[in-house]
Amino acid sequence: MIRYHASWILPISQPPIRDGWFAVDRGRVVALGAAGKRVLADGAQVIDLGDVAVMPGLVNAHTHLKLSYLRDEVPRVAVRHLGARRDAGAARAPGSQRS
Repeated sequence: MIRYHASWILPISQPPIRDGWFAVDRGRVVALGAAGKRVLADGAQVIDLGDVAVMPGLVNAHTHLKLSYLRDEVPRVAVRHLGARRDAGAARAPGSQRS
C-alpha cells in the first residue's frame, strides 16, 4: 500500500480536504483523510506530492458516432434525424442565425 500526501484532496462526494492524504492498494484508492486525523498503521510507503491538488480523473464523454467504431452500427436515418432536430432547435433559439 502507498499513502500519498498532498496540499489538497478533491474527492467526489466530500468537501475538499486541505493537507490531506489518500491510500492506494493494488491500483485502487482505499482510504483518504486529513493529515493528523486517521493515520493508517499499516507500514505503507508514504509519498509527499508537495503543493498540489489531487482530484479524480475526468472523462470526456463527448463523441461523434459517425467517427467512432460505431460508424456502421448506427443507421444513417437515425444520424440524419438527430442532426435535423439539432438544426431545428438552433433555428428557434433567440438570436441564432443559420448560415
